[in-house]
Amino acid sequence: MAHPSPSSSDQLPPLISVLSALLERADTSVYTKDPSGRYTYANRQVQLLFGSTLEKILGSTDADFYSADLAHSIRENDLSVLKTGKVFAGLESGAVLSTGEFKTFRTFKAPLHDVHNHIIGLCGIAIDVSEIAQLKKTITQNEQEFETLADLVPHMVWCAKPSGEAVYFNHLWTGYSGLSLEESYGTQWEKPLHPDDKERAWRAWNEALKTQCPYTIELRLRRQDGEYRWWLVRATPVSDSPGKIKKWFITSTDIDDLRTVERDLQQHRELMRSIIDCTPSQIFACDLEQRITLANDAVADFYGQEKENLLGKRLQDFSAGASPDRTSKEQAEIIKTGKLITTERVVQGKTLGQPRILMTTKFPLWDLDGSVIGIGGIATDITEARKAESELRIAATAFEAQEGMAVTDDGFKILKINLAFTKITGYSPEQVIGQTVEMLLASDPDRSIYQGMKVFLKSEGHWEGELKNRRADGSAYPQHLAVTAVMDAHNQPVNYILRLTDITARKAAEKAIQDLAYNDQLTGLPNRRYLAQHLRRSFSHGNRSKDMGALLFIDLDNFKLLNDSLGHAVGDALLKQVAKRLQACVREGDLLARLGGDEFLVILTRLGENPLEAAARAEAVGEKILAELKEPYHLENTQHYCSASIGVTLFREKEAEFEELLTQADISMYEAKHEGRNRLRFFDQPMQRAIEQRAELERALRRGITKNEFELYYQLQVDRKRQPKGVEALLRWRDPERGLLSPTSFIHVAEETGMIFPIGLTVLEIACQQLLAWKESPTTRDLSISINVSARQFRQPNFIEEVLKIISKYEIEPAKLKFELTESSFFENIEEATKALEHLNLFGLKFSLDDFGTGYSSLRHLKKLPIEELKIDQSFVHDIAVDIQDRTIVQAIIAMAQHLGIGCIAEGVETEDQLEMLMEDGCNLFQGYLFGRPEPIKEFEAALGNRVTHA
Repeated sequence: MAHPSPSSSDQLPPLISVLSALLERADTSVYTKDPSGRYTYANRQVQLLFGSTLEKILGSTDADFYSADLAHSIRENDLSVLKTGKVFAGLESGAVLSTGEFKTFRTFKAPLHDVHNHIIGLCGIAIDVSEIAQLKKTITQNEQEFETLADLVPHMVWCAKPSGEAVYFNHLWTGYSGLSLEESYGTQWEKPLHPDDKERAWRAWNEALKTQCPYTIELRLRRQDGEYRWWLVRATPVSDSPGKIKKWFITSTDIDDLRTVERDLQQHRELMRSIIDCTPSQIFACDLEQRITLANDAVADFYGQEKENLLGKRLQDFSAGASPDRTSKEQAEIIKTGKLITTERVVQGKTLGQPRILMTTKFPLWDLDGSVIGIGGIATDITEARKAESELRIAATAFEAQEGMAVTDDGFKILKINLAFTKITGYSPEQVIGQTVEMLLASDPDRSIYQGMKVFLKSEGHWEGELKNRRADGSAYPQHLAVTAVMDAHNQPVNYILRLTDITARKAAEKAIQDLAYNDQLTGLPNRRYLAQHLRRSFSHGNRSKDMGALLFIDLDNFKLLNDSLGHAVGDALLKQVAKRLQACVREGDLLARLGGDEFLVILTRLGENPLEAAARAEAVGEKILAELKEPYHLENTQHYCSASIGVTLFREKEAEFEELLTQADISMYEAKHEGRNRLRFFDQPMQRAIEQRAELERALRRGITKNEFELYYQLQVDRKRQPKGVEALLRWRDPERGLLSPTSFIHVAEETGMIFPIGLTVLEIACQQLLAWKESPTTRDLSISINVSARQFRQPNFIEEVLKIISKYEIEPAKLKFELTESSFFENIEEATKALEHLNLFGLKFSLDDFGTGYSSLRHLKKLPIEELKIDQSFVHDIAVDIQDRTIVQAIIAMAQHLGIGCIAEGVETEDQLEMLMEDGCNLFQGYLFGRPEPIKEFEAALGNRVTHA
């Protein structure tokens, strides 16, 4: 007899083995089949029916046990379940080959699914109802004989008139329900029905009466002790002539136990799958040909495969260099001895990055007859454990190195020290174990180092520094101490490792070298050699920062005259005072050095990524130095005045060359001297001019805010009929010196300096004043005003408060005010931005998303925000008539807006062709030169009046 072919159903043997034990005592046939119709499980009732053993049934089809017509009918029903995924319930009749008897079965079939909800077979329950069928035939011949037989069958049986009133019940009905026949006749049979099933039962019964067709339904009936059980109710009409119902026969079968079995079967299946898939170890099963029949998520994850791709294949198919012979030998040993085998080996998966060490335990899988049907296995990845063991051995060896080491607990109490620790400190293990590490910090009387170390360890996990300590004999010595935290699985410190080194000799050598080679003996500042070496080392290491830096070359004016007239001693005294003043002018982290004579260098770092801003910061430091050096010096009881000239050059910190920078700064310093001394000059003249121009623009902006030099121009927005719907308020600055300026010439400085906020409030004030004035005119009272709100202005903490204050002040209708925002306004924190917009939206304010399509344009953001309108950028509108890509983008934006229920307005409309295309694509609002240019309020109102007059 053929064996079952490998398929998804091969996953079921371990599960079926458990379920079979539960169903062996059932008097109902229970079985499972694979998609090809071969049996994969059959309980004892099926074996008795077929007159065959389980091993002969498994892998066989219905054609081996039933007559051809019954086998064909069963297969048709199976295919329906596999194709539709729906439960089948019905009769199947025909001859059983083992006895030759004609049988009728009440059959229930349901699909079996894998973890991905794919159908991998079916489960069936067959109830032998042959006796009931025979009874139906007999009842038509003899009513009395029917009643006698009806009382003998283990089913409820009753009869009903063609109109539906019950006229007969067998004894099982009365015994089960506790109702007498008189209490059940007519329509009283519905009394035992569960309240939740009554409507459904009556609906099905009335439909059957109407169609005169048999029907089957599952209902809950109350037993006389009050318990409800599930029954399968089948109603069949009997006709004495075509189309005329004589009576109805109804049978009910108690299926409560079967439903419990089905529910338990499903629960056990899901529970087993959940447990197996949630287990971190790899769990798998193979048949006797080493083909995988079951694999959990851990197996799939380990080999980088989908579980479906593993089934039917061998594990060695996914392992590079795997040995099939060794696997076969292991399997033979397991089958022979019936014992489990545990192995440990290196696995190089074909999709794995690095080889992994697996500890695998394999064991036999038996069927109900005690035959081995496959091999089960559990594999655990122990790579990290083996690596940890190796590292522990290395660590134990390293612990006894020449460096002093100590291990503490999480409270810094010393647990263990090495021999080098004793040699360095003179303390024995007995003297230090149980003490805290404070004993190693003799130079920390106020515990500041100790407390700082603990704080740094908490945030960074490591600390190191150089400090003074005392040995056990009281002698002082400098030491280098490094502390590293050992974290547990929850990232909490459990131990600390201390490494200490006696650096007495090193510190002495360093000091000598530093004093001789790298320090200026007069001022104590680093000299040129130290500066060059330090910067070359720093630059060569490839600082990852993109920040700008600046080199300031400082040369004292007329220093030679002082030296020649008052002598070198006075000149040296002046240089010392200059050095002190320079030190007071630079920040921590900046570098100050003396090149020689009266020349000094300052290296400024971390000036920001923007060259213009970096130059401004460098200039501020330079001006501070110039002012400080101009103050009088007290030399030999007399006052002396000395100025300086400064040359500045900017550089990228990761791209700088010291000698080149020095040359550039030197050149710009001489330019400062040539221009009159006591001044600062940048190496790059365009940069110098740009800095001066930016500074002047910033000063002018501040004056403009103070003197209310800002005004609004208005550009009309119209609908498809060219009727006015609103305006966009556009900011203009009427500078007394530069004339009328658009925002492009000054808004960047306003953003960088924070002046955008007072300017934005001014725009809002003017717009609200205008809306208030327009309320009185029929021409303008329905117009809305759109104003632009910058990202920095929108993110101000008190933005909402200020907006609501101004709106309340002018008592305008908030819905007439629309804020145009770009996506950068809320890109950094979408949650906070959404809250802000929703808050303002509650007061009636409207929002438009400006320049849509030109930036990030996140649809994820768009659907979250209370945006009323998308504004199509004019860059797309400009070429819409000649560029098919621009036309496509515009169409997509409009379609998306319509789908989301958002309005759409196109800006930059200049021609009739553009307008026509936009209207064809579904756009409803327009703005551009075709309808009017931005104009001051008087000209705008005059033009609007003319438009209304001629309309």
